[in-house]
Amino acid sequence: MTTVDPGDHEARLRRLEAAVFGGTTGDDPAAEDADDVLPSATSDDTFWALRGLEQRTASLEHGAVLFTGSVVAGGAPVQWQYARATDDLLALGDDAGPADAAASVPLATTAARLAAIGSPVRLRLLLAVANGTTALTELGELDGIGTTGQIYHHVRVLTAAGWLQAAGRGRVAVPPTRLVPLLVAVAAME
Repeated sequence: MTTVDPGDHEARLRRLEAAVFGGTTGDDPAAEDADDVLPSATSDDTFWALRGLEQRTASLEHGAVLFTGSVVAGGAPVQWQYARATDDLLALGDDAGPADAAASVPLATTAARLAAIGSPVRLRLLLAVANGTTALTELGELDGIGTTGQIYHHVRVLTAAGWLQAAGRGRVAVPPTRLVPLLVAVAAME
């Protein structure tokens, strides 16, 4: 059995992908290049992630949704994966009538998070923070962002929705657990 240093994220990811999708672990010198993580454009299996999801959710009548990402933020790797059964996602808030507003907390949370990034100014601020502009004073220097008061308002909305968190004096950051979902949401809207 091959051992992998727990701090070697690249090797751990290769071994995980090999276990999930089949193929090599990258530990063999004759194996494919370690930098070639994604199938090439000419690969016969363009839907390699989808095939893995289908294998794991074959028992679900209506399938499931999966999103995942492996990105570098602030010089550190951020790896994230989330899957939900289709029926669970489509049922958000089903049982909540006007009298049970408290029962629809997941629906309200989802709506608040979507609304927070529905503003072009807030989305621009959020992407600027994800790109490393974390000081509120620097965010104020971006064209078309607005006044200092407007910036603080937008930051409060994004923080309340979980897209931002305080990162020290006058700084904000995208929490690592929200970075990949943010990028997935942006990519889904292209």
